[in-house]
Amino acid sequence: MRRGRRSFTRWESPCVTKGIRLSTPRGPRRVESLQPGDLVTTLDDGP
Repeated sequence: MRRGRRSFTRWESPCVTKGIRLSTPRGPRRVESLQPGDLVTTLDDGP
């Protein structure tokens, strides 16, 4: 798989709970504040 961006569909979505803060290029954000198209930081540019 090439390095790049990947979007998740409802069938592939990772499981996170309300209140969890995810690392984004703009700093930590609560998962419930994310909008479609927002980027999150992943380990090793993973899917």
